[in-house]
Amino acid sequence: MKFNEWYPNGPMVAPGAISMTKVKNLLKKGKGYSTEKFSNIRVNGQLRGSSGFVRKEGSDRIVYVDTEYVTSLGRNDDRILVRYAKSANDYCGGTNFYCSFDKLLQTLETMFADKNLW
Repeated sequence: MKFNEWYPNGPMVAPGAISMTKVKNLLKKGKGYSTEKFSNIRVNGQLRGSSGFVRKEGSDRIVYVDTEYVTSLGRNDDRILVRYAKSANDYCGGTNFYCSFDKLLQTLETMFADKNLW
Protein backbone atom coordinates (compact mmCIF):
# COMPACT_ATOMS: atom_id res chain seq x y z
CA MET A 1 0.00 0.00 0.00
CA LYS A 2 1.36 3.42 -0.96
CA PHE A 3 1.20 6.49 1.26
CA ASN A 4 1.81 10.16 0.58
CA GLU A 5 2.19 13.49 2.38
CA TRP A 6 -1.58 14.16 2.48
CA TYR A 7 -2.40 10.72 3.80
CA PRO A 8 0.62 9.77 5.92
CA ASN A 9 -1.46 7.12 7.69
CA GLY A 10 -3.76 6.23 4.82
CA PRO A 11 -3.70 4.90 1.27
CA MET A 12 -3.11 6.98 -1.89
CA VAL A 13 -5.92 5.04 -3.55
CA ALA A 14 -9.39 4.95 -2.02
CA PRO A 15 -10.70 1.40 -1.52
CA GLY A 16 -12.47 0.26 -4.68
CA ALA A 17 -11.38 3.27 -6.77
CA ILE A 18 -11.57 2.63 -10.53
CA SER A 19 -8.82 4.46 -12.42
CA MET A 20 -8.97 5.81 -15.96
CA THR A 21 -6.49 3.12 -17.05
CA LYS A 22 -8.83 0.38 -15.85
CA VAL A 23 -11.76 1.93 -17.76
CA LYS A 24 -9.70 2.40 -20.94
CA ASN A 25 -8.49 -1.21 -20.78
CA LEU A 26 -12.09 -2.38 -20.48
CA LEU A 27 -13.12 -0.26 -23.49
CA LYS A 28 -10.38 -1.93 -25.57
CA LYS A 29 -12.34 -5.18 -25.19
CA GLY A 30 -15.26 -3.53 -27.01
CA LYS A 31 -15.21 -2.44 -30.63
CA GLY A 32 -14.75 1.12 -31.81
CA TYR A 33 -14.69 2.96 -28.48
CA SER A 34 -12.63 6.08 -27.91
CA THR A 35 -12.34 8.42 -24.94
CA GLU A 36 -12.18 12.19 -24.62
CA LYS A 37 -11.14 14.27 -21.63
CA PHE A 38 -10.83 11.13 -19.52
CA SER A 39 -8.83 11.66 -16.34
CA ASN A 40 -8.39 10.39 -12.81
CA ILE A 41 -10.21 12.13 -9.96
CA ARG A 42 -7.95 12.89 -7.01
CA VAL A 43 -8.91 14.49 -3.72
CA ASN A 44 -5.92 15.69 -1.69
CA GLY A 45 -3.73 13.35 -3.70
CA GLN A 46 -5.90 10.28 -3.13
CA LEU A 47 -7.30 8.51 -6.22
CA ARG A 48 -11.10 8.48 -5.92
CA GLY A 49 -12.10 7.37 -9.44
CA SER A 50 -12.13 8.69 -12.99
CA SER A 51 -14.42 10.51 -15.40
CA GLY A 52 -14.64 11.46 -19.04
CA PHE A 53 -16.51 10.98 -22.27
CA VAL A 54 -16.86 7.88 -24.44
CA ARG A 55 -17.60 7.84 -28.17
CA LYS A 56 -18.29 4.90 -30.43
CA GLU A 57 -17.17 4.70 -34.03
CA GLY A 58 -20.10 5.19 -36.40
CA SER A 59 -22.29 6.88 -33.81
CA ASP A 60 -22.90 10.58 -33.24
CA ARG A 61 -23.68 9.97 -29.57
CA ILE A 62 -21.39 10.69 -26.66
CA VAL A 63 -21.69 9.26 -23.14
CA TYR A 64 -20.30 10.72 -19.92
CA VAL A 65 -18.85 8.14 -17.48
CA ASP A 66 -17.94 8.81 -13.83
CA THR A 67 -16.48 6.08 -11.60
CA GLU A 68 -15.90 8.22 -8.50
CA TYR A 69 -16.97 6.41 -5.36
CA VAL A 70 -19.60 8.45 -3.56
CA THR A 71 -20.43 7.00 -0.15
CA SER A 72 -23.62 9.05 0.22
CA LEU A 73 -25.29 7.06 -2.59
CA GLY A 74 -25.18 3.95 -0.43
CA ARG A 75 -24.48 1.78 -3.46
CA ASN A 76 -21.82 -0.88 -3.49
CA ASP A 77 -22.42 -2.61 -6.81
CA ASP A 78 -24.09 -0.12 -9.14
CA ARG A 79 -21.83 2.85 -8.56
CA ILE A 80 -20.66 3.91 -12.02
CA LEU A 81 -22.62 6.86 -13.37
CA VAL A 82 -23.31 6.94 -17.12
CA ARG A 83 -25.44 9.43 -19.05
CA TYR A 84 -25.84 10.88 -22.50
CA ALA A 85 -24.03 14.13 -23.18
CA LYS A 86 -24.60 16.77 -25.84
CA SER A 87 -20.85 17.31 -26.29
CA ALA A 88 -17.50 16.60 -24.67
CA ASN A 89 -18.12 19.68 -22.50
CA ASP A 90 -21.53 18.60 -21.14
CA TYR A 91 -20.90 17.60 -17.53
CA CYS A 92 -24.49 18.11 -16.37
CA GLY A 93 -26.37 16.28 -19.18
CA GLY A 94 -29.58 14.33 -18.86
CA THR A 95 -30.83 11.35 -16.87
CA ASN A 96 -28.31 9.48 -14.74
CA PHE A 97 -28.00 5.72 -15.09
CA TYR A 98 -25.89 3.52 -12.81
CA CYS A 99 -24.15 0.22 -13.46
CA SER A 100 -21.42 -1.96 -12.03
CA PHE A 101 -17.94 -2.05 -13.55
CA ASP A 102 -18.62 -5.58 -14.80
CA LYS A 103 -21.66 -4.33 -16.75
CA LEU A 104 -20.15 -1.05 -18.01
CA LEU A 105 -19.35 -2.35 -21.49
CA GLN A 106 -22.81 -3.91 -21.83
CA THR A 107 -24.46 -0.69 -20.63
CA LEU A 108 -22.50 1.38 -23.16
CA GLU A 109 -23.45 -1.04 -25.96
CA THR A 110 -27.12 -0.59 -25.03
CA MET A 111 -26.83 3.19 -24.83
CA PHE A 112 -25.16 3.47 -28.23
CA ALA A 113 -27.53 0.98 -29.90
CA ASP A 114 -30.95 1.89 -28.47
CA LYS A 115 -32.51 4.73 -30.45
CA ASN A 116 -35.28 5.19 -27.86
CA LEU A 117 -32.93 6.09 -25.02
CA TRP A 118 -31.55 9.20 -26.72
